[in-house]
Amino acid sequence: MAANILVREFKIPMQDRICIDISPDVQVKRVFKRLGLISKNASNDELIYCARELHPEYPGIFDFSAWEIGREWCRPYNPDCNNCYLKQFCPRIIEK
Repeated sequence: MAANILVREFKIPMQDRICIDISPDVQVKRVFKRLGLISKNASNDELIYCARELHPEYPGIFDFSAWEIGREWCRPYNPDCNNCYLKQFCPRIIEK
């Protein structure tokens, strides 16, 4: 997480971002699960591997966005699906 913050917030140049993984935070994990990107029982390693597959050059790119979506809209109870940026991709909404 620290390396990701240095790159994202402080614009510290890195030779490459391949090893900057997504942080397996509860918010991030919930968003990935609800989007169907990882299984409901996925481990933290599965979350990290999923991000690596989605964006091999910089897996951590999803970290802040997924965290923010999980905190603001994709809450554990009473999620605000109608205002979520990902509602058009979310199986939770599509199935309704």
